[in-house]
Formats: sequence, C-alpha cells, structure tokens
Amino acid sequence: MNTYRTAADNAAQRVEDMRQVIVRIDDALRRLDQLLDALQPALPGKLRVEWRLVGVRGEGEDRRTLTPQVVKWLRKNNESVWWSVALRKGTASRSRRRSKDFEANSEAVSKVCQEVDRLLDKRARIGTLLQHFSSGVGGLLPATLHWLDEMESMLDKIQRPAANPQSKGEV
Repeated sequence: MNTYRTAADNAAQRVEDMRQVIVRIDDALRRLDQLLDALQPALPGKLRVEWRLVGVRGEGEDRRTLTPQVVKWLRKNNESVWWSVALRKGTASRSRRRSKDFEANSEAVSKVCQEVDRLLDKRARIGTLLQHFSSGVGGLLPATLHWLDEMESMLDKIQRPAANPQSKGEV
C-alpha cells in the first residue's frame, strides 16, 4: 500500500470537503441576506451581506477575491445617493439599528446577524487553512519539480552508457 498516495488522496478529499462547506456557507449567507432585507425597512442603517473584492492588488497579479461582508447602508441627507460601508468582523449584531423604525423585527434581525457573524468566521477560518495549504505546496512544489528534472537528466546520462557498454559515460 502506497501511504503517500493515500495521504494525497485524503488531502485532496479534505480540500474538496472544505470547498463544499464554503459553497454551503455562501448559500446560507445569501438566504440570511434575503432575511435581513425583508426584516428591515429601506432606511439608512439597514444591514446587508455583500460580496466585495478584498485583498491586495499587486503589480502584475491581482490577489483580490470576492468575499462576503456585512455592510451598513447609508444615505446623504435624505437624497437619493446611497452607499454601503463594510463593518468590522463580528460586529453585525452590535451594529444593528435600534430606532423606532427598526424596532418591529429587532430580535429577529439580531439572531440573523449572530448567525451571519458565525458563518463569516467559519468561512474565514476555512479560507485561511486553504491559503496555508496552497502556499506551503506552492513553495515546495516548483523547487522539487526542478530538482526532479535535473536528477532525471543525470540518470539518463548514466543509463545511456550502461545500455551501450562500448561507450564511456559522463556524470
């Protein structure tokens, strides 16, 4: 039994499992966002879940990813200009509006926000695990492949003379 192949198969299965969990979390976040939309009036302070580009935009490579975040909607002086501001992680339930206009469903909004915070935390933790795995493999793999190419080339040079005893081989 090849333990490396078994370990590789197990690792591949775990990565796929984590991907599936992220898909399920994203689906749950979409449903919770719909609830937040239905439970709150269309007024400044309304909380929603949005997918935003987050990360580093470097030279040549864009490392941003679409990431769900809780946002608070704001409006400028009763004008038609609206914008959203991302909230810090884990602050959704504390950031909900408590004014009279939002009072009717305040308890339900609080529960939904707690679940959103939990899901975002779990999603971030899984994402971090996947990034660590990817960067670990990404650092090791190219150097190992280069070394293997050099070693195979050296073996070819040694084997050619061994196959033909008349010629002298170089190492």
